[in-house]
Amino acid sequence: MEALEVRSDRLKRVLAVWRGLEMIADGTPRRASFSPHCLDSSDLPYVVLVDVIDGGADFRFRLAGTEVVRAVGREFTGLRLSENLHLPEVPDLVASYRECLRARAPVVYRGTLARFGKKFVTYERLTLPLADEAGDITTILGALDFGVLEGR
Repeated sequence: MEALEVRSDRLKRVLAVWRGLEMIADGTPRRASFSPHCLDSSDLPYVVLVDVIDGGADFRFRLAGTEVVRAVGREFTGLRLSENLHLPEVPDLVASYRECLRARAPVVYRGTLARFGKKFVTYERLTLPLADEAGDITTILGALDFGVLEGR
């Protein structure tokens, strides 16, 4: 397995929590073993929980942390990606979430908020799969850290 390069201390903490969750047989963490309360309170504003719909045909934001909402400039809790295909960030999000589903493993993405008119804001995003008892990935835990790439 390829080494996962996570630069952000915040994302390293979230990854450590994910790795410490109870696993199903294939080593994927159980959704039932995760609660936002598992995370450090300082990391919660930077977390998203995404429901996987129909095996990845669509995704819905169950929870969007306050700092994520502030950074992108809009509330998106409850938003289904299929209903927002006109937004420039949606294709990259869908691709990232589908890669997480395919790999059944963490996926790291680095970029800027240029699509939100904030190209000067850099971020690192970590997506983590959570599975039900049948082994289907039903939720993606996402965590972001803004500004982590500056000066690197």
